[in-house]
Amino acid sequence: LAMTQQLLTLEPWHEQAHRLQMMLLAYAGQRSAALAQYVTCQRVLAEEYGVDPLAETTILYEQIKLDQLIGKHQHVNSSVAITLQRAAGISVQLN
Repeated sequence: LAMTQQLLTLEPWHEQAHRLQMMLLAYAGQRSAALAQYVTCQRVLAEEYGVDPLAETTILYEQIKLDQLIGKHQHVNSSVAITLQRAAGISVQLN
């Protein structure tokens, strides 16, 4: 969560980081915070580019809203590592 938040501080328009933050919050039992992250993403994209979030982001929002998020934590961890490495050049070591 701290790493995705740091990336979003540097690049608030980074939609994939918003999705990862939403997933991590949802998996941590912070469903309302995950839903609020979508609203933040939506606002930033509208203000910066005049666009809506991608369908993938909206689908994730709906899954969280309906409490239907399915996945494994290892998949989430791998996604976070890959995203941070590509987007921010941050090297992440998974245990």
